[in-house]
Amino acid sequence: MLRTIKRLNRIEKSVDALRVHLEYSRPDMKVTRAPMDNPKRDVKAAILSDVMSLSSLKIREQLGLTRKWKRPQDHSTTLKREDATTRAAIKRGRALLEHFYGAEEWRRKVARMCAKRAEWFELEDQPKAQIYYLLAEARGTSMAEEEHSASQDGFDQLLDEWIAAWERDDEQAANQIGDMDPRFSVARRQL
Repeated sequence: MLRTIKRLNRIEKSVDALRVHLEYSRPDMKVTRAPMDNPKRDVKAAILSDVMSLSSLKIREQLGLTRKWKRPQDHSTTLKREDATTRAAIKRGRALLEHFYGAEEWRRKVARMCAKRAEWFELEDQPKAQIYYLLAEARGTSMAEEEHSASQDGFDQLLDEWIAAWERDDEQAANQIGDMDPRFSVARRQL
């Protein structure tokens, strides 16, 4: 029975290898490999580039990509302020996004995300407004509606207490206040 299981495992591996070969091989390739090693990472790189306007070096840091230098003195990436590996990942990710959404739709999505990001940064020094913004996004309402609702049911005062607790670095009090109303967890999930 054990020999049969081992034999089946070997057959399964060889069938998988044949499938990969048939799926990804080309006449000009010596080694068969998938067209993209990590499409999720490439899409994140494209989003960080297109929406956040980060440089390839910053994106490399954010995604935790490491660079192996051929020679210790070969730090041209640092001098150029550009990373070719990350730039290629951005290009592959953008191609995937444009293929999925269409080039024009992807550009519209980028414009909307950039606009939302700008709205968020306008509220940078207003934590109360940021919470209302997050609640409005989660619930599909407006900030004005959220503020009006909060003033009606007392959430406005609770929010003031919560912000004051965070500003004085009293995490325990902030968590206790946060447990008193489900809107705090809704806002946290939006972050």
